[in-house]
Amino acid sequence: AISESFLEDTQLNIIKLSDDNAAFQYKVVEKITTDFLKPIGELVSYTDQDIIQFAPRQQLIQRLWPLGKPSTTITVAIDTDSTAKKRSFSFNSGEELRFSKDDLESLVQLSTYARESLIKIQNNLKQKLTNVKKQQKLVSIEERLIAEKQRLQAQIDSSQNIATPSIKKALNKLKEHSDKALSSYSSLTDVEAKLIKAKELSSCYEELNILAKNIAILPEQEQIITTKYQDRIWNPFTATLMDEAVKKRITYAYKKVLAPYFLTRAQEEFRCDDVGALNVLMKGTYQRMLELRVENTSKLERKLKRETDPLKITALFGLTPIKKEQ
Repeated sequence: AISESFLEDTQLNIIKLSDDNAAFQYKVVEKITTDFLKPIGELVSYTDQDIIQFAPRQQLIQRLWPLGKPSTTITVAIDTDSTAKKRSFSFNSGEELRFSKDDLESLVQLSTYARESLIKIQNNLKQKLTNVKKQQKLVSIEERLIAEKQRLQAQIDSSQNIATPSIKKALNKLKEHSDKALSSYSSLTDVEAKLIKAKELSSCYEELNILAKNIAILPEQEQIITTKYQDRIWNPFTATLMDEAVKKRITYAYKKVLAPYFLTRAQEEFRCDDVGALNVLMKGTYQRMLELRVENTSKLERKLKRETDPLKITALFGLTPIKKEQ
């Protein structure tokens, strides 16, 4: 029922504490529930139990409304600055209403008036309740957004002492991108626009945090790859075993072309889709390097000779390149 949904609505119960108009309409709904709906509900119950046909109409109505049937003008008192103020509500249904009579038509009109009044109040408060719910949802997303930004800052700060200059530059650019995006968001005033942008930014910040971590561990991954791409060989001149790098064109393509390309992409203009795609590419490339170590790569190595285009190398590795800006 409309009345129950309004009286039990958490947001409305909060709003009416600070909004006089909401408090007024809440009181009207209470009044309609008490003076109109409950007696009508009893009447319906009597009908279902086949009691109504045995009860005199006038006596039944007096039992349901001992103080008389309600008026079309519903007056309630609301508390305003520690004082009670009376306000009245009425709904023009476009027809002459005669609640005073003790006939069936009068009861039908009374029931219809209550229902249409509740619908009008519902429409009056619908946008306000929608805005409040959006605002509460926005606050929740913004809290998550700030947490993600703080986590990004902590990730960047923790990497500053151990990062190479190129990695520091990329990480600082990520921070610059995130600050710029948040500044642009803060200039929005429309709740709906902010809600859409906040959801987008929250997802972006999650990807930025992943990207910051991926960038920070690049040196560690390069070292693992260097170790993986070595064979132990016998040196007859020194009569000792020594490490020799293998598949040099593959490791060269990774270290000298793809890794710098990742850092360059990270410094480019902030785009959510690109951040996510770059994370997928970096993770996929590292995994592919581990796989290529044990695969037959002679054909790939021939194709990599003098190849310096990161998009072509990515494709040769069997990965999906990030599309160039149009």
